[in-house]
Amino acid sequence: MFITTLKTVPNLPEPPLGLLPAVHDATVTDIASAWTAPEVATVAGEVFRNSAGSPIVLPELEGWPSVKIRNGGHFACDGRCFYEVNRHLTTNSFYPAHFERTLFTVSMTPRILPMNGTIRLERAFAFRLFNNVSNAVWHVIWEIGLRTSLAGSGIGPNLEGFDWLVPLVDQEIVLTDIETWHGLGVVIQNTRTGYVGTQLTYERTIGAPEGSMPPADEHDFVLRCRLSLFDTEDSVTDPRGYVAYTAQDIKKQQED
Repeated sequence: MFITTLKTVPNLPEPPLGLLPAVHDATVTDIASAWTAPEVATVAGEVFRNSAGSPIVLPELEGWPSVKIRNGGHFACDGRCFYEVNRHLTTNSFYPAHFERTLFTVSMTPRILPMNGTIRLERAFAFRLFNNVSNAVWHVIWEIGLRTSLAGSGIGPNLEGFDWLVPLVDQEIVLTDIETWHGLGVVIQNTRTGYVGTQLTYERTIGAPEGSMPPADEHDFVLRCRLSLFDTEDSVTDPRGYVAYTAQDIKKQQED
């Protein structure tokens, strides 16, 4: 649902959907053959990896659609349903894929960010839960990705993908039923000695974390802003509600 304000969101379905928590499991179970969903109560808090060589289809439940888990992908059970999850780095924590959102990605080239050039991107993020029985957390992450391309005889220009660096900004937001605003952004400078990054967090400036900026000779990369690492309160066994957010130009929000 596309929204422009968090004052009120009309016509929300009742009862509210279930919110999906993170699951922490040090012993991931491999599924190497045909899979039939067990009773959810028997595998609550467990994480599984599809090693069967073909997709595994998770059943739909209470408004959550069925999902195909690719070979090598992970899914978890919170005691109510099965859902796709993503592992956070090398930890034993897995976060619901349904709550991964890429807000925007900006390409950086020598024309956009020339030598001695500076680019500043800042947004006013607003969050609120509706009809909720649990509070939650979400992370706003700004990060740089270095472009990779296939190389070899007979291969023309192409885009293979991006290698993502250490986040330039990783700000956890606590979500409640009260609307809250968060000014977050980045500044990137292309200097003669390399790229210099600055975090913009709540009207403060902080130097970029080590490993978050591209090498000085790298001129083809992207800057991505996304929402990730969603989680609900462990003490609430059936977390429900709706999550709403907006991301506006911070100057416009300040004028309003």
